[in-house]
Amino acid sequence: MKSSRYLGVALAGALAFSAASACSSDDDSSEGASSSGAKLTDVKMVLSWLPGADNVGFLAAKELGYYSDLGLNVDIQAGGPDVNAEQLVGSGAAQFSADAFTNVLTANDAGTKLVSLAQLTEHSAIRLVSRKEDNITSPDDWKGKKIGIFSSVNSFYASLAKHGLNQDTDVNLVEQGADMSAFLSGELDMASGYSYNEVGQVIAGGVPASDLNVYSYEDDDTATLEMQIFADSAYTAKNPDTAAAFVAASLKGWAYCRDNADECAKLPGKYGSVTPVDFMTWSVNEYNKVLWPAAASQGEMGVMNADRFEATAKILLDNDVIRTAPEVSSLIRSDVYDDAVDLLGPDVDLKGSSYTPLDVEP
Repeated sequence: MKSSRYLGVALAGALAFSAASACSSDDDSSEGASSSGAKLTDVKMVLSWLPGADNVGFLAAKELGYYSDLGLNVDIQAGGPDVNAEQLVGSGAAQFSADAFTNVLTANDAGTKLVSLAQLTEHSAIRLVSRKEDNITSPDDWKGKKIGIFSSVNSFYASLAKHGLNQDTDVNLVEQGADMSAFLSGELDMASGYSYNEVGQVIAGGVPASDLNVYSYEDDDTATLEMQIFADSAYTAKNPDTAAAFVAASLKGWAYCRDNADECAKLPGKYGSVTPVDFMTWSVNEYNKVLWPAAASQGEMGVMNADRFEATAKILLDNDVIRTAPEVSSLIRSDVYDDAVDLLGPDVDLKGSSYTPLDVEP
């Protein structure tokens, strides 16, 4: 999630949390012990964005003691617009993060050496919304339209190319701000947003879902892989057990939030978010819809599909976002993921086959 209607105040809260976390990290590490009494291993996770629906599983893993149960003392640092999680992990300033696979690829193309430990989302949550009255139903209708975009969403450019549209002459592109006000005011014909955040902002802003056309890149076969857990290659090679423990506890946290969305919706507030709990409950519920039907169809949450990795890399290559094709086999640390699943055992349901979403509105 790369924007929020509460961005300014949320940033202040997140910064306050980060400062407090930094000041207390030494004390936390000195006091940490697992349930067996063993000393904990200190690691830092940096969120790729502000505390919200797309990172509540990690917050739950910390709050519920899942990390400490597996021998880790995890310091969670809030992200934000000025935080580059890939750079921090690549430099060793943090050991773990979760972000879109596209960002991992672009970081590696620029020189970092990150590896993928678990793919959380198998389907894209990014959408383009328009009013039904404007009759914009496919990319073939985009010509001449004013479209709000997130510049890092490469699927948009792939769809333009697929439908023979020139980004400079056929469409009027506007870098989208931190909320959906430009769309709500009628300045934009179409706006970008995540299904679990900005789409809800539009509905909460007074436009009923029945009055919207919501376009998914999945329908155009131009979607790219989004949220995954990643780490530095050298760190993972040296500390595979720590990496497996982090992945295992994180997956357990996400499984908890699948079954307890209303409880997990309260967690971002403890980490600096000022988003109302009612909206966050809707947001977590929508994010669960992205996570768990896919997890059931792929087998288990976190499975890394090499073909999907290759497809995402090809979209970036074809649109000149990266210069060199990555060696996907060296990116995927399936051994770490497999060890994580073994740590959890059969008692933690990573399939979510019987998942039923809540019936809530934004």
